[in-house]
Order: sequence, then C-alpha cells, then structure tokens
Amino acid sequence: VNTTGNVSSTNGGTGNTASATLTVSAVLPPSIAKAFSPTAIVSGDTATLTLTISNPNQQTTLTGLTVTDTFPSGMTIAAPVTVTNSCGGAVNDDLGGTLEAGDAGIQLTGGTLAPNSTCSITVLITTTQSGTNTTGNVSSTNGGTGNTASASISVGSGVVDLEVSKSADPTSVAPGGAIRFSIVLRNNGADAADGATFSDNVPAQVTILNVTCGDATNGAVCGTPSVSGQDVSMTIPTFPSGGTVTVRIDGMVMGDSNFTNTARIAPPTGMVDSYEANNESSAPVTAATTGTAADLVVTKSVSPTTFTPNGALTYTIVVRNDGPNDVNGATVTDIFSAALINPQWSCAPTGSASCAAGLNNGNLVDTVSIPAGASLTYTVTGVVAPGANAPINNTAYVALPSGFTDPTPANNSASAISNPASPAAAPTQIGSIAVVDPVIVKLVDPALALPGEQVVYTLTVTNPSSAPAYAVVVSDTVPSVLEIISATATQGTFTISGQVVVFNVGTVNPGQTVTLTVTARLRDDAPAPSAVTNTGELRHQTGNPRVSSATLRVTRGRLPATGLPPAEPRTFGDSIALLGLGLLSIVAGALLWLRARRR
Repeated sequence: VNTTGNVSSTNGGTGNTASATLTVSAVLPPSIAKAFSPTAIVSGDTATLTLTISNPNQQTTLTGLTVTDTFPSGMTIAAPVTVTNSCGGAVNDDLGGTLEAGDAGIQLTGGTLAPNSTCSITVLITTTQSGTNTTGNVSSTNGGTGNTASASISVGSGVVDLEVSKSADPTSVAPGGAIRFSIVLRNNGADAADGATFSDNVPAQVTILNVTCGDATNGAVCGTPSVSGQDVSMTIPTFPSGGTVTVRIDGMVMGDSNFTNTARIAPPTGMVDSYEANNESSAPVTAATTGTAADLVVTKSVSPTTFTPNGALTYTIVVRNDGPNDVNGATVTDIFSAALINPQWSCAPTGSASCAAGLNNGNLVDTVSIPAGASLTYTVTGVVAPGANAPINNTAYVALPSGFTDPTPANNSASAISNPASPAAAPTQIGSIAVVDPVIVKLVDPALALPGEQVVYTLTVTNPSSAPAYAVVVSDTVPSVLEIISATATQGTFTISGQVVVFNVGTVNPGQTVTLTVTARLRDDAPAPSAVTNTGELRHQTGNPRVSSATLRVTRGRLPATGLPPAEPRTFGDSIALLGLGLLSIVAGALLWLRARRR
C-alpha cells in the first residue's frame, strides 16, 4: 500500500492524502501427474507412459520447465522410439543425451506452459517386471520446484480382465431373516484365466448357511466353495474368455445394524489384470426394523451321542412356529459334516404345515410353510466315515422370508454333537476277500387287498460276500395310499417319518440275513382296481445302492376265500408259462366247440 502526503496550496490550505494498493502474487510452481496405459502387460510387451504437467497460475506463463524420470530396473524405452511432447523444449534421455531405444529414463528441459493449462509428454516403454515408477520433481525457472509423481505397472505371464458383480436379496432384512448374496464372476479378457480365485469375507451379522456355485457358461467350470469362519473362497479351475460362474451365499441375518458385503476376484498366479477397478463389488444391506412377527424355533438331537466309524447316525430336527403369525417361505438348512456319508432326510409336518415329501439325499435345504402352532420333524440318517476320529458337530437353521421379523432370533438354530467312541482293535485280514454287494428282496402279503385291509411288506437283506457289509441302511418310501402302522427289524433300529421308514441295520456279516417288515393299511379311499408299487432301497458304506419292489393289487368287493397261503412272487418265466397255458386252454376250447357244431 502506498499513501501520499497531504496535498496543499498557498491560498487554499491543506487537502487530503491518497492511497493505492498494488498486489504482487508469487508465481506458483508447476505440478505433475503420471500414468501407465495399460496398467498390466505381459513381460516384454509395451505400454504408454504419460507425464502431465499443469500450470496453476491464472496469469503467469511458466518457463524453463524441467523434469527427469529415471525408470526402475527392467523398464526401458521401447523400439522404435515413440514420443509426443506438447510442453515445448526438448525431450532427451534421463542423462540429457539423445533419446534411444533401451534408455532407462526421459528428461524434459526448456518447456513453456501457458497460464491455467496443461501439457503432456508420452513415450512408449517396455518392462519385464512389476513395479512403481516415481519421477523427480518438476520445476520451472520462474515458479520454482513442484511435486513428484508415481505410477505402477504390473507384469505377468498373461493379461486378463476379470469382473465381479454382487447383489443381495432382499436388501433390507430383519433379525432372523434369510438373505442370499449372488456373485457373478466373469472373464472379460481374451485369454483363459484358469485358476482365478474368488473371496468374500461375509460380515459377522450374517450366519452362513450354504454356499453353492452354478450357472457356469461358455465353457467355465465351477470350483468347490470353501467356508472357513466368515471367509468364503473358491478357485475356478476352468475359466475361458467370456466364461461366467455364479456363487450363491445363503445366510441368516442375526444383527440389527446396516452392513456391506464385498466380494473380490484375483487373477491366477503369474497373470495380471488389465483393469483392476472391476475386481471387487459390494452389496449394501439395511436392517429392517418392522415386519410381520413370527417366532420360529429349532431343536436338534443326535443318536447315538457316541459314534463308531462305519456306524449309523440319526439326527432329529424339530422346527416349530410359536407364532403369532403363519409363515410361508421359511428356509430350513442343515449342511452335514463331511464325516457323514450318504446323508438322507425326510420331513413329517403337523397340521397344515408343508415341507419336502419323500426321502431326500444330501444336505438339508428345504423351503417350508409353518402356520402358527405347527411344526416340522426332520429325520436325518447317515453313515459315519471309516476314518472319522473327531467329534461330529453340525447345526440346523431356520430363516424367515422377507417381510418377517423374529422377536427371538437366537433360537433359530440348534446344534448336536456326537463324539468318537474308544477305538477298537482293527481286525486282522488273512488272504484275499471277495467283496459282493448285499442283496435286498421285497415281498408283500397279501398281494391282493381291499381298501381298509392291512398288508405286510417284508424286506430281506442278505450278504453273499465273504466280507462284512458295513453301515447298511434300508429306506422304504411307502406310497400315500397306504397308512403305516408299524415296523420291525431282526437287527438294528428304525425310524418312521411320514411315509418314510428308515432301517439302520448296521453291519451284516458274511452269509447273514436280516429281515425287516412294514405293516400298513390300505386307506379307505384307495383307488380300485389299481396296482401300487413300493420300492425299498439299500445303501451301505461301499458299492452301489440296491433296490427291490413289490406290487400290491387293490380290488373292490369280496376276495375269494381260497384257504391257500399267499402266492409266491413270480418270475418273468413264470408269467410266460402261465400265458402259454392260458392260450392252450383257449385253443382247446375252440376245438371242442367246433366239434360239437359238426355233430
């Protein structure tokens, strides 16, 4: 600020002073940014390095621009030398000499940059290893020294572009509610990405119930998902260009706070991703505070509580609705231990509840309807693996559908544990043993019945092998026109759940026969005449399942009182013989009729 003295005159006296301000701004230094394109290459390929210089001054032109960029080990100027420069001045190697292929850096000197503008230098480089490249400080004669700039480039044996997209259904869940995360993994690159890995750290508010992979397209092959605590991971064994796979994580929300779940995909070892921005995807979930109230409860037990390898194991799971509202679309889940071989399950509902019918194989995943006050009872049978020597512990869950809230979500799961018994001495084997699958034969007595009458199915299990058959389980799904009354077994135990009878026979020794029976009553509304076929299935530790069927004929009216024992089961040959006898009788009758007419 510059202020004058008072102005005055001889005859007018003294006047005012005057001031003026001159603002002088300091010249700001230039700034620099740096980037590689692409950010990932195969070893020995080329990429474009771009240096962008900016002048932040609104009125001052920067002169004497200078910057030096010395490359890291393995990076050089590519041949042929390809350079662009909009900054003026000269571009040389980092030592000031002529820029040539193989040089390990570049240098700008004498550049000029107009106010509030940018300029750039590009150069084609090649590199054999991944790394971060940092420039020296950019400077100008009149603006002083500015910043440095860094950029990274990845180098691998191949370049891919992997993408992950994730969604949650529903996006708002109350405590105790079911949720499904769907994660689509896609290979957008030109090369195969066999061995790419997927990972997802599921938030603690979610109890993981089941993880599956499916919907593989364009030649991609799903891997086997692995769950460790809250971490889900999977390696994709075959992942060609354009291939996709979808991972689904089913869970139950236990917390009452918002959360976000993020999934990631990484290229195989040795390969690099050309566009890492799409390598992860998140799905936000909000906590629902209102909904239709229903208190679902799960209880679970196991028998026996002490197991032996090759022995049978039975779980009983009860799911009930303590109200106050009916629930349609709840999910019951129980993922069994790998130590349980050939798990099978059936469900018996009460009242108007509904669940999966018949005998089902594998893990328990069931969508159910449970009115208030109703319940479902699941019976699960399986065989303990031969080498099992650690406690077998698994948990059953029930999750509410969207729009419901559970006042006590803590009782939506229940666990049961069976501990190993003291190990027994292994039997000594002498010589070779011929192993043959056990045989099952099924008969029904009587084979002809009226609605309302009782019939007895007999299943005979015989082991013709010279070696024991371990962990024999026989299941019999009785047709719905029959009402099961009772069952018996000369060995082992059995359970009746709805229309399914499961016999845990255990070990059947060489030459031994075990007899199982199921007594049932034909329902009064059984259609007649009709034929009802009932099939029993035998499973054991090794070998293939075996089946045998028996057919019951249903009739109306009084049955003939023959006083004869029930007919033995006939073979195909017996049927042919009877058919032949019938035809002979018809022919003989015709001949007699013709002879009578001639007389």
